Amino acid sequence: VYTPCTDIFLTRRIICDSLDKKPETVTVEGCFPGDDLDGKLWYPALVAAQAAAAANIIQKPVQILYSHQEDSNFSPKRAPATFRIASSLNTSGNITAIDASIDIDMGSYPVGAELILERLFHQLASRYRVPAIQIEGRVISTNTPPLGFFDGWGDAAANFAVETHFNRIAQITDIDPATFRMNALVRSGKKLGLGGLQRSAPEPTRALEAVIKASDFTRKHAAYELQRKNREKNPVAGENTRGIGIAYA
Repeated sequence: VYTPCTDIFLTRRIICDSLDKKPETVTVEGCFPGDDLDGKLWYPALVAAQAAAAANIIQKPVQILYSHQEDSNFSPKRAPATFRIASSLNTSGNITAIDASIDIDMGSYPVGAELILERLFHQLASRYRVPAIQIEGRVISTNTPPLGFFDGWGDAAANFAVETHFNRIAQITDIDPATFRMNALVRSGKKLGLGGLQRSAPEPTRALEAVIKASDFTRKHAAYELQRKNREKNPVAGENTRGIGIAYA
């Protein structure tokens, strides 16, 4: 069996389970997976099992080749996730604790759910200094086709959730969002939220400092924020607005 699946051992196991074959009777060889590696993590193993079943029945070679449109229509896509994050702050505006929950729709079969949850947990708690953190994750099975990986393991969704949450905190506390992140980032040699040490070299704050300086973020954000507050007091219909944002991933 030739397959673009990146896990040939998973492919062999699925084929053996589907056809009641012994592992030593099935040979699986990987071929060029193409550019989209996320879509080749597990789904091609099912297609390979279908081809193997057909070949076993008709006793002839069978090739199943999806067009780009078919691959887009029928292969699994990223599992949607809902994030709920609540934070407590001290009088200085620093985060003292985070309580987060994640609900993931994995479709009819939760393939790779543990790996996705692990990545989401890591992204929520790996960059910023939080004395106490609690994260609850739930995998929900629905009547949709199996979902899973597509252009990543959900890191971007988790990053977007936590960065949006921190922007909201900075706005409520009236702290510059860049300054808020500079104060909250875990420094090299310090403990991460889920254990372990931050071993980044150079210091994680250096990249953020470079972005702040290159974009003139502090001055521009202060100006745009003042305009935003003025618009809230005196809204003008049809007015074009501008702004600037910053995130750390």
